[in-house]
Formats: sequence, structure tokens, C-alpha cells
Amino acid sequence: MMNKKVSIGLVILLFVIWMVVSLTLPPKLIASSSDGKFDAVYTVSHSLKETWAGQVEWEESDGVIVNLSFYENDIQLTGDIMTHPIEMDQSNSYEFAFLGAEPNPTSVYTLRISVEEEGKTHEEILTFKPRKRLFVLPALD
Repeated sequence: MMNKKVSIGLVILLFVIWMVVSLTLPPKLIASSSDGKFDAVYTVSHSLKETWAGQVEWEESDGVIVNLSFYENDIQLTGDIMTHPIEMDQSNSYEFAFLGAEPNPTSVYTLRISVEEEGKTHEEILTFKPRKRLFVLPALD
């Protein structure tokens, strides 16, 4: 009976430690377009490293993404890295940042996406918000 209580206590202790460690990690940044067509995340690319990566996903569409630019306080961090326009019906995601730095909690981060549909170009601006992470699984490689 005592061994069962110790085992349960140990499992609960490990669970609490895992949650506390996860909460001390910097939050990931998430964003969505006003119409829900685009979703983006900027997060640590490996839980044991200091590099960050950004990924944008979209609903399948006939449009073409002609530009993606990532900004911190209206200063461009990445952009002009696209070698060719992205056919939105051929793919549904794109990495807009890699080997990035940890976000500054006082900065405002945005992703500007220029989309050409039916001969017209419009821009979507996604503003990132921090989201705390619970129970982060370390990726060991």
C-alpha cells in the first residue's frame, strides 16, 4: 500500500515539475487573419536550443502568395526570401522564419502576406500574440 502511494506521489511530482518547467519557457507567438484563412506560429524550433522558426498555414485557395515578410515593431526581419510565388492550391504552408531569435516580450510582431487573386493583389496583416505553453515535450536529436 505504501509503495502505491509513493509511486502516485512521484508521478504527481514529476507531472508538476514538467508543467512548471514548460511554463518557464518563453511563450510561442500565434496569429490568425481576420477571415481565418491564414494561421501562423513563431516558436522555438527545438526545445533544447535557442533557435526559433515561423510557419504560416492557409486554407486551399486559387490565389498566389507573392510576398511574405515578418516584422518586429515595423522593422522587417525576414522577407524577399521567396524564390518564386507560392501557388496556394499546391501547398498549404510555408516557413517564413528559421534560425530566428527569441521574441522580445515588449515588441509587436506582424506577418504581412501579399496575395494575388483573380488579377488583384491584397495584403493580409497578421499580428502575433503570446501564448504560454503547457507540457512541452523535448525533442531530442
